[in-house]
Amino acid sequence: MKRFILFFMLFFSAFVLSAQKSLPGEVHSQIPLVYTGINYNDAGELVFTSIKNGKDAPLDEEQPFFTLDNIRVVPTGSENGLVFDFKNDSFNGTMYYGMFANEKHKYPQEVYFRKSARIKAGKVEINIAQLSDKYDIADLEKTGKAKIGYRITNTFGKIIYNGQLNVEGNGPFSPGLSIVEGPFINKVSGQEVYISFTTNKTCSPEVEVDGRKFHAIQMMGNPTGDLHHEIRIHHLKPGTTYPYTVHYGDYSETYSFTTAARSGSREAFVFGYTSDCREGAGGGERGVYGVNTYIMKKMAAVAVYEKAAFFQFTGDMINGYSSSIGETQLQYANFKTTIEPCGIIFLFTSDQETTKLC
Repeated sequence: MKRFILFFMLFFSAFVLSAQKSLPGEVHSQIPLVYTGINYNDAGELVFTSIKNGKDAPLDEEQPFFTLDNIRVVPTGSENGLVFDFKNDSFNGTMYYGMFANEKHKYPQEVYFRKSARIKAGKVEINIAQLSDKYDIADLEKTGKAKIGYRITNTFGKIIYNGQLNVEGNGPFSPGLSIVEGPFINKVSGQEVYISFTTNKTCSPEVEVDGRKFHAIQMMGNPTGDLHHEIRIHHLKPGTTYPYTVHYGDYSETYSFTTAARSGSREAFVFGYTSDCREGAGGGERGVYGVNTYIMKKMAAVAVYEKAAFFQFTGDMINGYSSSIGETQLQYANFKTTIEPCGIIFLFTSDQETTKLC
């Protein structure tokens, strides 16, 4: 009987996945309604249909190297640290890296080490073993685990991406299960919030709030979990601050969020407001591949200082102007990395339907 049930579950899972592949709406991203004339044709290709003559113009997607999949790679371990392989012999640059302190911080930031590593022919090894003694602010030597941050720049010093991951061991080292984006607070109401984040490996995490544990709904036929996680936290009280802990594998991270005031409340509140943080002139963090990280960090810090309930962003979050989906995803990832130290505690939102921070 058990063998029959197992066979049935495997057959049904395969049927569901096969059905999903045959449905264009499931295979492709949903097109925001604000885009007129853009749709998928019968072959599943993204096209623009002319209002004047009804003819379809297929997407001519650019193929730049700097895309999220090409840059946010999962490294391999080595005796001295971690090796990143970007699989592009023509890519040269520099990687800066350093640890996050082991102490609990409300707005965690990495501290870059005084030495960097050169990216040559698309490969680079960062020497984690050097981060010992007084440089070991993460207690890696004691616990065998540490969270590190890294920054990728090209040969001209332009910042391409800022990343983070967990590392395990004392030599040899290996990359651990890591939250590489987030967590973020989303869709806040008086009774519920959504907490979203992305991991470097598939897993089935949980979020603990007020003694209760919440899980993401896993897709049928996906027993190993997902990479992107959106977890609904419900049955909360309005206007209340809750600590929350994200548990994933052997790791956990604790932050807090505050629910919205009760519906109809006349209590005053503060909110942040800005727009247009596309990269600017001046170098450095003013141009983190599509995002003006320099000014956006300051705006987020002011919103936190003023105890803002949320931050309204009205558009032009990134440079855009690219037909490459991967390049656009990299720019959005840079925006989210910029606001992440503050986005873990309060809501960033946008009135553009094309924007989804989580």
